[in-house]
Amino acid sequence: MDTTRMNRSRLARAAVSITMVAGLSLACSDPPTSTGAPTYPVGGMVTGLVGSGLVLRNNGGDDLRVTANGPVVFATPLASGASYSVTVFTQPTSPGQTCIVASGRGTVTHADVTTVGIFCAPNTYTVGGTVSGLVGTGLVLRNNGGDDLAVSSNGPVTFATSLSSGAAYGVTVFQQPTSPAQSCEVTGGSGTLATANVTNVAITCTTDPNTYTVGGTVSGLVGSGLVLRNNGGDDLNLATNGSFTFTTPLSSGVGYAVTVFTQPASPAQTCTVTGASGTVVSANITNVAIVCTTGTPQLYVVGGTVSGLTGSGLILRNNGGDDLSVTANGPFTFTTPLSTGTPYDVTVFAQPTIAQNCVVTNGNGTVATANVTSVAIACVTNTGMGSIRVTMATTGPDAPAAFPVGVDLGGPSGYWYTGSVPSNGTVSIAVAPGTHRVFITAALRNCRLSANGVSVTVVAGATSDVAFNVTCVALGTINVTVVTTGASVPVSYGVSADEPFSYYHYGAPIPSNGSTSLKVAAGYYTVRLHVPSNCTVHPDHGGVGVASGATVGIAFQVTCGSGAVRITAATTGPNAPATYSVVVNPDYVSVAVSANGTVSISLPPGGHTVSLGVPQNCSVTSPNNVFVNLQAGTTSNLAFTVTCR
Repeated sequence: MDTTRMNRSRLARAAVSITMVAGLSLACSDPPTSTGAPTYPVGGMVTGLVGSGLVLRNNGGDDLRVTANGPVVFATPLASGASYSVTVFTQPTSPGQTCIVASGRGTVTHADVTTVGIFCAPNTYTVGGTVSGLVGTGLVLRNNGGDDLAVSSNGPVTFATSLSSGAAYGVTVFQQPTSPAQSCEVTGGSGTLATANVTNVAITCTTDPNTYTVGGTVSGLVGSGLVLRNNGGDDLNLATNGSFTFTTPLSSGVGYAVTVFTQPASPAQTCTVTGASGTVVSANITNVAIVCTTGTPQLYVVGGTVSGLTGSGLILRNNGGDDLSVTANGPFTFTTPLSTGTPYDVTVFAQPTIAQNCVVTNGNGTVATANVTSVAIACVTNTGMGSIRVTMATTGPDAPAAFPVGVDLGGPSGYWYTGSVPSNGTVSIAVAPGTHRVFITAALRNCRLSANGVSVTVVAGATSDVAFNVTCVALGTINVTVVTTGASVPVSYGVSADEPFSYYHYGAPIPSNGSTSLKVAAGYYTVRLHVPSNCTVHPDHGGVGVASGATVGIAFQVTCGSGAVRITAATTGPNAPATYSVVVNPDYVSVAVSANGTVSISLPPGGHTVSLGVPQNCSVTSPNNVFVNLQAGTTSNLAFTVTCR
C-alpha cells in the first residue's frame, strides 16, 4: 500500500478541524501599493514540520522557504479583492514528510490573511518479510516490542503499523507455533527504515521432534487423596512430599497448566500451586511448586510505602486489576488479600497529574505466610518543569463537550503536546520553562474563539494560566429523506454534506427507505447520497443553504436492481457468419448475437461501452463502441448494421 497516500488521507482528515489558526501577529497596517490602494500580507501557521526543504507557493509564483514550525508570511502582499491560492511546491525531506494545506484559497477582504494552515506528517513505510517452514499454529511475530502479527501460513507478511523514515525496527518471535511444536528464528530482523518498505525479514521455522516432561515438588503434605491435573486431563495421584512428574510428555511449544483437582483429606488440607502454567521450550519443566497447609487457608495483604508524592491522580494496580488510588505519602495496602503461594505484581497504572514520575521497586513476588509490606513507590518531580493551566469558558447552544488543545513545547523539532480541555473546564499541562504558544487546535464551525495562539511564559515550579472564551450559535439541520424501489435493495446508504471550497464534511447512515438529520453549521452545502453500483439515485446531488437554528429538507429517489441492454444485429451481403461477439466494458461481459438476431444482457446501472466484433470480411456500418448510461430497471436498445463480402 502507498503509505505516503495514507499520510495524505490522515492529514486531510486532521485538517478538517484544524483550520482555526488565528491571532497571528502579522502586520496590521495597510501599506499602500504604487496606486495608493492598501495591501495585506498572506500567511498562516506551519505545524508538524521536522524535515527540511519545505517550500510553499502562493498564486503560482510567490515562493516561501520554511525551516521551522510557527507563523509564516509570504513576501508579496495583496490588495483587497485579490485571490490567493497557497500550495506546497516542495515537500520536506530528511526525514521525508507530506504536508498539506488547509484554508489555502480565498479572497483578501480588507484584512491580513492569517488562517492558512500547513500540516506536515512523516512519510511512513511498512516492515515485513517472508515466513517459511511453518506447519504449526499460533505463530506470533512482534515488531519493536508491541506490534504483534499472527501468522497462519508461509509466504509474505507485513506488520500493521507503519514507521517513519529513520525509525528503528526490531522483529522477534513473540509466540512459537504449536501442533506440532516448532522453533522459528528471525534473520534480518532489525535495522533502520530508509525511504522504502522493508521486505527482507526472514522467519524460518523448524520442527522439534523431542518431547519433554512437566513436574515439580510437593511440600507440607500430610493428608491423603491429593490429585493434580495438567491441561485439564492428565491426572496424577500424590501421597508423599518430594518431586513429581506427570505421565504425559509434551512437545516443545505446547502449553501446560497444573491445577489441584482434588484437595487432601484426613486431615483436610489446602494445596496451592505456583509456577503452574507456561510453555514447554525444548526442556523438561521442573519448577511447579505445590504447597499444602492444614486448616482454613490464611489470607495476606499486599502493600508498601509511597514517598515523594506531591501531585494527585496516582493509581497503583496489583495483578492487572486490583486498583488503588493513592493521595498521600506513607503506607498503602491493596484491598484484595491473597493466599499463600499466590503471585503479586504491583505497577503504576496512572502517574500523578503534576509533572511527576513514580517508580515501583520490590513490586512482584509470591505471597508466603505473612503480609507483603516491602513494595516501595518512589515519586520524583521532573526537575525544572512548570505547568500551563488552560481554562475554557463556552457560551451558546450546540457546543462540543471538549476542545482539542495544543501547546508548542519548543525545541529544534517544534514538538507539540496535544490533549483536550472541557468546553467549560480546565486542564493542566507540564512543560519546560520558557515561552510557549497555546492553541485550540480545532473548533466547530458554529463556535468562535475570542483569541488563539496565545503566548505564555512559564517559570520552573510555577503554573501559568491561559483562558479562552468561546461563543457558539445554534447549528442548522438538514433533513434527508430517501425512497427506494426495485430489487436487491440494501438496508442503508451513506449521506454526506460538504461545504464547497472547505474541508468541513458531515456524514451519517440513512435507511434505504427512511430519513436522517445532519446537524451542520450555517452555510451552503452539497448533499450527496452514496448508493451501491446496482442502484441509481435522482438527483445525483443537491445544494441547500442552512441558517443557524433553521431546518431544510432534501429528498432522493433510488431505483435498485439491474438494467438491460437489448442488442440487435442486421446483416447484408454474402458469407456472413452465424453469430457475432458482443463485448461490454468495463464489465468484461462477452455474449454471442445472431447475424440477424437479438440478444439481451443484464447489467448493473451506470456507464457501459458496447462493441460488436465481426470477422475480416464484414464491417460494422453503424456506429460501434457505443456508450450507454444504463438506469436500474430500464432497458436500452442498440442496433448494429453489418455488411459482409
